[in-house]
Amino acid sequence: MGHRISQMVLVPQRSSTGNVKHTNGSNATKAKMINIAKLEKKKSIGHELLSLRAIGHRHFSTGNLEEAKHSYRKALDTVKTIPNDALFHDQIQCDIYLDMFSTCYKSHQYEQALDYCCKAVGLATKSQDKHRIARCYDCQGSIKRKQRIYKEALVQYNKSLQLKLIVLGNNHLGVAYTYHGIGHVYFSQDRYNEALLMYEKSLQIRMQILHTNNLPVSNSNYQIGDINFSYDNYDDALLIYQRYLNIRVDLLGINKLGQAQSYHSISHRNQNSQLDNVLSHQNPLYNKLELLGNMLLHIASSYQAIGYVYCAKLKYEDAINLFKKSLNLRLETLVYLKQEKYNDALNMYQKSLDIKVRLLDDQNLEIVDTLNAIGDIYRQQHKYDDAMAKYQHTFDIASKTLNDDNLYSASSYHAMGHIFRQRRMIENALEMYQKCLDIRLAVLGDQNLDVADSYFYFGVVYTAQIRYDEALTMHRKSLNMKLDLLGDKNLSVAQSNLGIGDVFYHKGKYDDANLMYKNALEIYTEILGEENLENTKCYLRIGNIYWKLENDREALLMYKKSLNTAIKLLFSDASCYTADSYHAMGNIYYSKGNYDDAITLYQKGLDVRLKVFANENLPVADSYHSLGDAYFSKFQYDDAFAMYQKSLQIQLKISSPESLQVCHTYYAIGDVYYAENNYDSALSLYQKSLIIALKTCSESSLFISDIYHSIASVYEKQHEYHESLAMYESSLKIKWKILGHQNIDTAYTHYCIGDIYFLQFRYDKAVVAFERCLKLRLDSLGSKNLQVAYTYCRLGDVYLKKDKYYDALEMYQKALNMKLILLGSSNLHIAYSYHGKGNVYLKQENYRDALSAYQNALDIRLAILGQDDLAVANSYYAVGNVYVKLERYDDAVTEYQNAYKIRLNILGKKNLPVASLYYGFATIYKRQNKLDEALKLFQSSLHIRMELLGNGNMQVANTYNGIGDVYTLQNKLDDALSVYQKALNITLSIHDNGHSKVLTLYEKIANIHRRLQNFDRADAINQILARARAHSSKRKLTISRASSAFSVASLIDHEDAGLLSRDYREMRTGDRDKINEAISLSIPKMTYTKEEEIIMNELASEKETAESTHN
Repeated sequence: MGHRISQMVLVPQRSSTGNVKHTNGSNATKAKMINIAKLEKKKSIGHELLSLRAIGHRHFSTGNLEEAKHSYRKALDTVKTIPNDALFHDQIQCDIYLDMFSTCYKSHQYEQALDYCCKAVGLATKSQDKHRIARCYDCQGSIKRKQRIYKEALVQYNKSLQLKLIVLGNNHLGVAYTYHGIGHVYFSQDRYNEALLMYEKSLQIRMQILHTNNLPVSNSNYQIGDINFSYDNYDDALLIYQRYLNIRVDLLGINKLGQAQSYHSISHRNQNSQLDNVLSHQNPLYNKLELLGNMLLHIASSYQAIGYVYCAKLKYEDAINLFKKSLNLRLETLVYLKQEKYNDALNMYQKSLDIKVRLLDDQNLEIVDTLNAIGDIYRQQHKYDDAMAKYQHTFDIASKTLNDDNLYSASSYHAMGHIFRQRRMIENALEMYQKCLDIRLAVLGDQNLDVADSYFYFGVVYTAQIRYDEALTMHRKSLNMKLDLLGDKNLSVAQSNLGIGDVFYHKGKYDDANLMYKNALEIYTEILGEENLENTKCYLRIGNIYWKLENDREALLMYKKSLNTAIKLLFSDASCYTADSYHAMGNIYYSKGNYDDAITLYQKGLDVRLKVFANENLPVADSYHSLGDAYFSKFQYDDAFAMYQKSLQIQLKISSPESLQVCHTYYAIGDVYYAENNYDSALSLYQKSLIIALKTCSESSLFISDIYHSIASVYEKQHEYHESLAMYESSLKIKWKILGHQNIDTAYTHYCIGDIYFLQFRYDKAVVAFERCLKLRLDSLGSKNLQVAYTYCRLGDVYLKKDKYYDALEMYQKALNMKLILLGSSNLHIAYSYHGKGNVYLKQENYRDALSAYQNALDIRLAILGQDDLAVANSYYAVGNVYVKLERYDDAVTEYQNAYKIRLNILGKKNLPVASLYYGFATIYKRQNKLDEALKLFQSSLHIRMELLGNGNMQVANTYNGIGDVYTLQNKLDDALSVYQKALNITLSIHDNGHSKVLTLYEKIANIHRRLQNFDRADAINQILARARAHSSKRKLTISRASSAFSVASLIDHEDAGLLSRDYREMRTGDRDKINEAISLSIPKMTYTKEEEIIMNELASEKETAESTHN
């Protein structure tokens, strides 16, 4: 803290006899008296300056920086009263400016500190005092080092060193001090070899001048110990730290905290009553107290350093014994932290804090580090409220002691940002990080490692928000700054490599991510050695990449390497590192469908986290969530729901209710409800998840796309097809924006859109959607893939509905062949293909093959699923339909009853599958002439279908048709005509005039009119019917010719095929869209005569009347 100035105070010169010399005459006497007065005044001013600076030094040493500044300012004012002596005046003022520099430096007011340093440089330069100029360079180097601007720090220190070597020579303590400062810079840059050289030079000078038992010597020893420790040379470090401790204990002669506290108590009692005596150095006790105050922490740090070595050597008991000798007990906590005994560590830090508060007070800057350390432990324990309280305390101290823009406050904001980030309260975290960054930029400038650190955490938060481009910008900004300031081989650079790698990983750019992770691993290994905890993080990340690339073997090797390294270094398998490894290995087995092993590993990770952390913390919540995923995949929905609920309860308690993790858990619970057919609850949870995701994530987030997709699935199950289609299209648009139109991940959304069109009877659009899906899957997955087979099946379903039986059978057979190769003969997907073929045969009235296909499907489903499953019910129902066609009604009723029991048990009464069974039973009773029973069941079916599907659906039309048949058989002709008309109107809205269902209804309506003796109307309708049949026959003939052309064209050369008609050539290309266009062009549209148009208009009018009546 600056140099003493007593040697600068001028005193009267005396003769060898000790008397003041006399001169003759009154003038001589008067001059002598004036001279004596001046000398006395200088002496008085000198003592006053000494006292003021001493007061400033004490305030400085106890952290009362504003009081210290006040004393130094008074000293500056006092300097102005010194009689003219330019050299004397400039030297004292220079030293006080350096005192002011030290005070501003300690309070992180670097700009003010530099200002005082510049003033000191000016005075030193004016007086040509090279030593003081060199000291100013040291000060500037210290600031640049604190600002982590290491290149400029080295420039300043080297300028100081050059001057000191000229003025002081090679063997001077001032030179040793500068070597020591240069060593600090190299050490901060992780340039340990160069740092060691500087520390050894400093130590050599100090030992020559001061011998061994001296504080500067011990300081050099301590720094060399740090170098050896960094190189894992624990035995050498231990020897050096012990030497450091011995020096300090010998010099102080005390190592008991109780005595130190007693001395402090005496000092505190005497501070006011004997202040003058203390400040004038007349109290010998205070001198010893000052020595004690300055030395206690040094001795403590000696014990700590030795204990730290034992800690690194995993001799924890020895380390704890050493740390218990440490007066502030701080590094004892590091052992507990290494062992993740957070409560013990917290206890040690609290003791340290209590000591400091007793020695100082609870608003002193000296306690800030301990408060932050306690806050950090609470944060690691996920006790966020307690941690926040400690960080707030440090912020309050800094705000009270310093100005608003100080680095202590910035650090508090930074720590609070960490809490909000860990609690996944992203917006709050961003706010805190921004406040920290604003201060750091104002105080440190835009090229500083602390600023780079802030940019890094912005990148971390943006990654969590799925704002990957912004995250990458922040991480690269941070990395470039670090590279400029530190070079490429530095731990901080490795950290940025990991951050950038994380962004690439989440964007699916696995090669880029792997490169960044391996760069980080190389740096950590080069600096820290092969086995270190930072490497475990790299192994985990590299393992994740192998997992994503489905290289499970390499992934497991990386995870096990991470696990074994952590166990070896921490001497325990219970740590956050081992928990993460268990969890990652669980992910491997989960993705392979080995859910039991996944649950075992997830449970291991959970047990470790519960042991290391408190019961309610976010890593524990993550474990519960993963267990829920595994149980869900095992169809154990109750267990999955329980795990998700546990996860959600913790998240809501600790995190923001609008955090992304809460959003994911709502989504997962929605999946459980969906799987249990509780669609209303599922929709509610999905919508909650969507609201949070839209606030938290970018609108172009794949997660939001997934939520839209799930909501669409619910609407589909609820038969709200318009809303479902809108959600699927919203999902697809996001995927197109992020992934492009040709990405395989868009294929499934096309598939689902095709399903909706299929359910809406918009079969042409369904074909387009399914064929887009098929093309994407063939291009990405090849022809031998189950996803391709599924798409063939759905195309078969559509072609079946379009009465394109040849195409449908072709699709089903392709799917079946592929599935038999990939899955074998006994698989549910094989059953689906058999069922599809059965549907085609049934439509073709090939009942024998239909029954065989349906029976094959039923046998497989019964063997795998057992009796109580909806797929089994569907097979029973299909077999029953064949028996109806074969007029084996008793067998049909038996099959329908089997299906009805299953559907009623699983779905209840109000659903479409049950409505279909009512329809089937009614059809049988109609054919058995049990008309009342048939009518009752048709009406039950109609009521369900109308409620669930609305008025414009073919199932509703079919039911009206069945009811009309019953009324006809009951001779209720007006009622029959009314419902037939309703059926016709719906059918015409879906099919063209030539469709078989339309023709059948025309015929039934004409017959009713004839029986009602409306002969003109009956004849007119019959004419329309005849022309419609002719139109349909022409269409069928054209399709038949086209099919024949396709068969012929497949057997002849392309040139010969050119002789075929335009329709045949289009068939040769295999482009179904063009085929349909060709067929359409070759069939003239059906036209109506004027009279027929009147009849059609009347039918339309009857349609509107029927709809109005229904509404």
